[in-house]
Amino acid sequence: MKNLPNIGLPIILLSILLIIFISRSSVNIGAGEAGVLFKTLGGGVQTDKPPKGEGFKVIFPWDRIIIYNVKQQEVLESMQVLSSNGLEIRANGSSFYGFPFAVSYEFHVPNEGEKVGRHYVKLLFDFQN
Repeated sequence: MKNLPNIGLPIILLSILLIIFISRSSVNIGAGEAGVLFKTLGGGVQTDKPPKGEGFKVIFPWDRIIIYNVKQQEVLESMQVLSSNGLEIRANGSSFYGFPFAVSYEFHVPNEGEKVGRHYVKLLFDFQN
């Protein structure tokens, strides 16, 4: 019983570190999603390989996977304006867009000095500006 704290404390600490290591190393990519591997210590976004598909993935704990929704989606927009004679005009519009699985990593590659990144929908469909 005297040796229990000497043996138990390192075992508890190692098990906690193991749980943290496993939780940082595992990624689950859901249905209709694709993941791009970002290597923290290895040069950034991995563009020489295709994106990761759906399912459970194991990576190094210092790397991360950036997940994109690759399903076909819809953006709804509506506007209200006044005509020249003071009548209210309402216009509704709908845009379908998809994010091709095969080129999902290209949105992280610098293109003419710009990066689109994860929030590409705001950049493509921001009708307010």
